[in-house]
Parts: sequence; structure tokens; C-alpha cells
Amino acid sequence: MTDESITKDDYRDEKGRFIEGAPGRPPGTKNKFSFVDYWQKRWDENPEEFTVLASEWLQDEKLRALIIQMIDGRPKQDITSDGKALPTPIYGGLSGHHSDQKDLPTHEEN
Repeated sequence: MTDESITKDDYRDEKGRFIEGAPGRPPGTKNKFSFVDYWQKRWDENPEEFTVLASEWLQDEKLRALIIQMIDGRPKQDITSDGKALPTPIYGGLSGHHSDQKDLPTHEEN
């Protein structure tokens, strides 16, 4: 079947569920372009191009640090104070109503 002749019913059983192997996309939709796949294929076909580019990247100290962060992630940050957990803020001043009217009854008057 070509994409034009496929309908949504061709991917579903009699109960409307996807049949095994159905792509789950509407008929006729194209796969999206992948930037990573493009460069991976290009560098697989031209490994010397990747070698030249990588050696240029590694000459730049800031770019080298960025590449390492992208691969390994940023270092974990200490969110404690002198090894103790920071206190959780308490919002005790919030009232039960959210109005600027002054004559609303309080919970004690109800």
C-alpha cells in the first residue's frame, strides 16, 4: 500500500485498537528530520571530516569544557548550608480567603 491509499482504519482492529506493527502516526505523516542522524551518517561516510572538526573543537578551552558538560552533565551543586539541609519556608501568614475585602467573616466568627 502507498501512503495515499492507507487510511486510519488500516492500522486498527475491529475494536479500534492499534494492530501489531502499526506505527501509531496518522497516515501520510513523514518521519521528522534528525540533526543527530544526519551528522552521524555524514561522519560515518567521512571519518576524516569528523577527526578534523573534533581536533578544532578540542583546541578551544571553553568549547572543550562545554562538550565535557554535555557528555557528563554539570557537577552536582551543594544545596545545604554547612552540611545541613536548608530550612523549608513556612507560609503561615496566608489566610483562608483570597480577597481584599475587610468585612469578610473569619473562621472564628462562622
